[in-house]
Amino acid sequence: MNEPKDVRLEIAGLKERLGELERRQRRWRWTGLIAAAGVVMALMFASMSQPSRAQGEMVAAQRIAITDAAGRQRMVLGLVDGVGPALVIYTNEGQAQMMLAGQETGPAIYMYDTKLTLRARLQLNEAIGPSLVFSDPAGRQRAILSLIQEHPGLSLLDAEGRAIWKTP
Repeated sequence: MNEPKDVRLEIAGLKERLGELERRQRRWRWTGLIAAAGVVMALMFASMSQPSRAQGEMVAAQRIAITDAAGRQRMVLGLVDGVGPALVIYTNEGQAQMMLAGQETGPAIYMYDTKLTLRARLQLNEAIGPSLVFSDPAGRQRAILSLIQEHPGLSLLDAEGRAIWKTP
């Protein structure tokens, strides 16, 4: 008769261990994604600053623009004032839609709406940690997900920037 009790205890212990493994796996997945983005950016910037080994030549440019068949600028790789090295992607209408930036504080991805308002930002700040920020159509921050050291946080803000819900 003791077997069912022992089995229940074992199942409870296994559930607890499984939960911890799932939490660790999520942390490693985020760490892996951020590390992969950092490696891609590092390789991209390293390849821009080093001569091509295959050709034995170096192409140097302050700005590289990619245009579509109609001659519209669709992508620009270069230095952005106040940001640093960046890859900016444009819409058919020539508006900045997304930017991948290599800033002094860490890499970031910025996404803009059709009115050029920053609506989403994913950033890895080496001193603080990763954060994901969503803004409303007026550009006001409304939701912030962050991981400061080992402590995750989520804040939901009203239009005036006051926290309406926050954890921890």
